[in-house]
Amino acid sequence: MASEEGNFLPPDEHPRKRRKASSENISGGRTNSNSTNNQNNVETSNESTAQNPNEVAGNEPPISNQVTDPNLSRHILKSFSSQQELWGECGKRFEEFDWSKTALGPRSQWPSSYERGLNVVLSNRFPTIYYVGPEMIFIYNDGYIPLAGSRHPNSFGMKAKDVFPEIWEDLKRDLTTSFSNGNSSLWSADELMVINRDGELQETYWTYSYSTIKDEGMDNSVAVVCPLAETTSSVISSRQLNTLKDIAAHAAESNTTREACSIVMRAMSLNTFDFPFAMIYIIDRERGKLLMIDSTGVDASIDSFYIPEIPLPDERGTRISFDYRHPVQHALCSSITLVASSGKSALIDLSQYSLSPCGMWKIPPKKCHVMAITTPGSESPTAVMVMALNQFRTFNEDYRTFMGLVNSQVATLLANTRAREEERACIDALAELDRAKTAFFSNISHEFRTPLTLMLGPLEDFFSANQKLTGTQKEQLTLVYRNALRLLKLVNTLLDFSRIEAGRVQATYENLNLTDLTVSLCTILGPACEKAGLKLKIECEPLKSEVFVDREMWEKIVLNLLSNSFKYTFEGEIVVRLQDEGDHFVLSVSDTGTGIPKSDVPHIFQRFYRVQNSAGRTHEGTGIGLALVSELVKLHGGTIKVESAIGKGTKFTAQLPYGTAHLPKDQIKRIEETNEDSKEIVSKIRRNSYSKNAMWWLPTIERDVDIAGLSAQHEPEKGEIDQETDSTKRHKILLADDNADMREYIYHLIKDQYNVKMVGDGEQALEAMKTYKPDLILSDVMMPRLDGLGLLKAVRSNPTLALIPLIFLSARAGEEYKIEGLTLGADDYLIKPFTAIELKARIASHLRISQARLVSNRAEQELREQAERANMAKDHFLAVLSHEMRTPLAPALLLAEELKANTELPKKIRDEISMIHRNIQLEVQLIDDLLDVTKVTKGKMVLHFKIVEVHDLLHQVLQILQYDISKKELKIVTQLEAQNQTVEADPARFQQIFWNIIKNAVKFTPVGGTITIKSSNPQPGEFQVDVTDSGIGITEEGLNKIFNPFEQGGKDITQQFGGLGLGLSISKALAQLHHGKLSATSLGLGKGATFSISVPHIVGDAKKQSEESNKTKDDTPLAPRNILLVEDNETTMLVMKRLLTKKFGHSLQAAYSFTEAIQVAKTYQFDMLISDIGLPDRSGYDLITELRKICSHQFKSIALTGYGMEEDVQRSLNQGFDIHLTKPVQTADLQNAINELARAGDS
Repeated sequence: MASEEGNFLPPDEHPRKRRKASSENISGGRTNSNSTNNQNNVETSNESTAQNPNEVAGNEPPISNQVTDPNLSRHILKSFSSQQELWGECGKRFEEFDWSKTALGPRSQWPSSYERGLNVVLSNRFPTIYYVGPEMIFIYNDGYIPLAGSRHPNSFGMKAKDVFPEIWEDLKRDLTTSFSNGNSSLWSADELMVINRDGELQETYWTYSYSTIKDEGMDNSVAVVCPLAETTSSVISSRQLNTLKDIAAHAAESNTTREACSIVMRAMSLNTFDFPFAMIYIIDRERGKLLMIDSTGVDASIDSFYIPEIPLPDERGTRISFDYRHPVQHALCSSITLVASSGKSALIDLSQYSLSPCGMWKIPPKKCHVMAITTPGSESPTAVMVMALNQFRTFNEDYRTFMGLVNSQVATLLANTRAREEERACIDALAELDRAKTAFFSNISHEFRTPLTLMLGPLEDFFSANQKLTGTQKEQLTLVYRNALRLLKLVNTLLDFSRIEAGRVQATYENLNLTDLTVSLCTILGPACEKAGLKLKIECEPLKSEVFVDREMWEKIVLNLLSNSFKYTFEGEIVVRLQDEGDHFVLSVSDTGTGIPKSDVPHIFQRFYRVQNSAGRTHEGTGIGLALVSELVKLHGGTIKVESAIGKGTKFTAQLPYGTAHLPKDQIKRIEETNEDSKEIVSKIRRNSYSKNAMWWLPTIERDVDIAGLSAQHEPEKGEIDQETDSTKRHKILLADDNADMREYIYHLIKDQYNVKMVGDGEQALEAMKTYKPDLILSDVMMPRLDGLGLLKAVRSNPTLALIPLIFLSARAGEEYKIEGLTLGADDYLIKPFTAIELKARIASHLRISQARLVSNRAEQELREQAERANMAKDHFLAVLSHEMRTPLAPALLLAEELKANTELPKKIRDEISMIHRNIQLEVQLIDDLLDVTKVTKGKMVLHFKIVEVHDLLHQVLQILQYDISKKELKIVTQLEAQNQTVEADPARFQQIFWNIIKNAVKFTPVGGTITIKSSNPQPGEFQVDVTDSGIGITEEGLNKIFNPFEQGGKDITQQFGGLGLGLSISKALAQLHHGKLSATSLGLGKGATFSISVPHIVGDAKKQSEESNKTKDDTPLAPRNILLVEDNETTMLVMKRLLTKKFGHSLQAAYSFTEAIQVAKTYQFDMLISDIGLPDRSGYDLITELRKICSHQFKSIALTGYGMEEDVQRSLNQGFDIHLTKPVQTADLQNAINELARAGDS
């Protein structure tokens, strides 16, 4: 295409494109092709021409060769004082122009046909061009002057090819066609023309028509009249609006930042006029880079401006060196990094670089705009966009406004996407935590088995070897053994459930005589039921078909259901039925127990769920027994349900199919293929554990328990393998329009598909939405009181209404109104008049998008709530589990302490008991770690600060670990050189830090190795302890994860050294709570490791103050106390009575429940209460409250319970207890607590 600047495009590649064109044969007028009379029927008034160019352009063409009225000029001049006044400035210029110098010649020689067209053009107020003669001389009227721009007035009277050289080839083709075909009229709408304006080629759009004028009496055309209107602003605005709508329309599809960026680039790829190329970079400040996420119009193989990533300047602003392959890359990188840092946009001149053609225009870009994207709520940019600018548009205020709207759209899209990403990350994190805790439960069950084995093994050896023990000693060790078995049952249940959750259970389904097996299982609890005064009915009929079940799983199903009924039934009966029902059989266990509240029934099979405040024989339980039963029934292809009524009882019904079609074929085995002997041993152990458990729930327990001959310490881990593991609902629409007819029209259009509520303005709409929440709002823009824009703002600012899609229906058709509405948050903008099909389609489309968004939001919210509930349930389970594990450990610890100190026992026995004592302490430490993790993660760790001498704590820790140190023959080097070693700390928690890191060093240091403990004051006000070992060392990767919960350095290390991976994590959290820090260093594997803890020390003579405080302590012997001991656990009661009376010398009355304690208190003058919290009938909190009311005398109180969370301690103190002790309690701690309260009472 030729231009004033030269040829840069071949004519066939010119971007000029006719969008809509038509040719009409208007020969002979409208009705008769050869009638000359019809030629005079065409109106050519000035008003008709000015009103609508389309009327000129074809509908009723005012200009053609049919214009023959010789009195036309006289008619037009009637209302004007002169021809000059009618023709205006261009008329004056026409009169003054020397036409003799043009191809038209002197005006006196012009044919009359020229004059006819001239009168029409110059007297018309609508912009019109007149092409006259063979040379197509360019004449125009006053209406065209604003459109001519700098071409006026010089172009007046010039040849058309000299006026528009840049588009002459296209003009020539159309004009030549019109001249040659005098019976046609050409009309074109929104025609693209790249013309020269003010020295620059610019993209313009025009709507125009060509009408020919023939020479009088001749068939040839001598002139063309061209009325025209520029539509550039409308076309470009529509194009830009489509880009913004494309971005918004797909916003709901973006789930990741990368997808959001792709949506933006996809929208820009549909508008290559305004975006010849575009790139979007995400700012990754952690990695110090800008990463290109997506682009359009960029070919990485040939485009020099393609840069996949850009380094950011460092913290001091120094630019990092970068290998620039092309000069343009340096300019781009500099501008992009500056925009990323400052947040201000930049404009780059690309004309000086050699670049590849791109975009719609197929020419190299001249400028590009670099724009920072700052999401709402952010202080610094999140992304940077690089966009080449339209080569044929000036970067003016309109262009900048459009870029601003794009910026706003992209920023909102990225912000919403980031919010969804963060929401999903939170959900994933909670789910990952849930999986980690599930895996942790499995690991911890194995970890608990080790000390349990070391406890049960020696005890069984005592009984099997007939050790010379007194009756009292044998009875005491039997108590320890029985509680160890109880703890083992809890661990096994936990392990079973964790296996099922992890998908690691391999069942063996056998063809068993289920009737006999079920009867034998039920008889196990027969003695317990008889002793409890309950009637046990067993109604198991022979089954008609062959049944395949896993023996161990069936035993757990029956025994769990039966023991559950026994636990919650105090009188009446328990009925077990096994019966045939068609193609399946049914096991039901019903009772006349306390029943389950209706609100709890739907949750009864959920893991860790427990009915609150339920009356049972015991408070113990973890909430996984019935969940385990449900999972085991499902593994058999069955279902289980529960029916219950408060005070009437509960019935569990399990329905399972006959045959093997529902079972995995590779897990089905005939009975003769299995080893019955080994199974009988396992079955005997499991059955005994249920039987003994039931007996222990009764007020008294069997004291003569034969445990000799049972050598298995735990159930075999059978089959365990490692694995990687309302479419019909009518939507509601709110229609707001002040025009009643319009409301009725739209109502009748959509009433068959939707429920429609109509209101007259925005205020009525807001009032209606207080009781009527629509799925979509249709609103007019112009309404009284509150208009559509005001309604939109109110809806978007209301959280309960903000997501409702809103479509504007308006007669305001300007593009600026559309942009305003969409910018404010409207979902669509439909211009009146609209078709019914279009309205229905847009409503349906936005309802689908809205519903998808709501479903997605609901799903995400449900996932989040489920993950949070699971997390809370497991945290609660940890607390309950610790209570259940502490309770059997309490008597075991006290008895082990007593027996260990008994010099009358043989040394070998005392040594064995010492080993039992150490393993009980290890068990307690594991439980404490569990609770500490929960406290730390929930931010509920409370410290009790005192003035502490750290060196004393270190010596105490070394003394505690002396056995482990001596066993491995380790060399301990102490270099306690710190001059200031007095700190303010919680003594127990601070000692726990040192115990963990020194114990860690002992564990990972080989036999004969060295551990160095050094203290120092590296700087004023700071105290530091370094523990260095010569152990296995830590890899660089391991150092990054060493303080993570459950992190143990890999599977091999876990298997070799054991542990839970909690100690260091807890220690780091405790160090931070002491305003210090804990760190680790290592040179690598085999080179040892150093753990360093630093905290602020106290300046001043704090040690002297501490010593003076200690001098005030009263060591005067105290008189024996009268103690009321309340404990429902028979074992703990026996040990506590023995300890308090025989060893401490106190007087004591015992009670096993709330009711019994109240009766004792009425006749017994006690001065101290020691009570458990979880009692069978009511809680210890209720007891202390009631005793304070009925007792006229003063007394001190100690809460002694297995619940050790900080909230448990605080609740005990708030309820009125003076001290809270957590089971298992050390003998010394119990004695100190009694003495402390005794002194307080005596004073």
